[in-house]
Amino acid sequence: LLLSLAIIAASIGAFIFGEANDSRTRAQKGADAAALAAARDVRERFIPAFAYAHTPPPPVAGPAIPANPLVVLSPLGEVGRHGAFTFAQKNESQLSRYMATGNRFEANVQSKKREVGSPVGSRARKKISAPGDAVAKIKTDEVSCHSTDIERQKTKPFLVKTWAMVCSGNGHTARVNYFGPTTMLNDIDSHKKEWRRVFDIKLDK
Repeated sequence: LLLSLAIIAASIGAFIFGEANDSRTRAQKGADAAALAAARDVRERFIPAFAYAHTPPPPVAGPAIPANPLVVLSPLGEVGRHGAFTFAQKNESQLSRYMATGNRFEANVQSKKREVGSPVGSRARKKISAPGDAVAKIKTDEVSCHSTDIERQKTKPFLVKTWAMVCSGNGHTARVNYFGPTTMLNDIDSHKKEWRRVFDIKLDK
């Protein structure tokens, strides 16, 4: 009798372990998807904001000053919350916590409860879920920028006519051209694909 009870207990434990492992896998998938979605949404808002944030070149001489990516990212973190929530749900999970800090986007989720599939396992637990967490990162660390092709009016009033900002990082290079002495007129919308490559996204394991 004792041997039979031990075998039953072991069987229930094995089934529960298998169900729990499946729940953890679903939760981790949901967390990864949520964090990546948040980072992607923030990056879409960041790219044009970054283009506008550079300090233009002076009218007489000198380069433009590149903006600090982390400073530009700082107020944009909440942009990622909706995407994190949506993609957690698409992956059978519920977003329980979202936090954005600089270029890092953290998502904590709980997988949705599922009925325990096995008759043996369901004797111990009817439904099961698990937590998951992930951090996605916009890779700003290795990006460097410089201004180039500055064309100035040679007579008074001295004005910058055209200029460009070039950034390199993560194995790619992107450029935005400016038309006038400020950052207001630019062609960033034509080059977003290149800028996405420069500011690549990865899961931060």
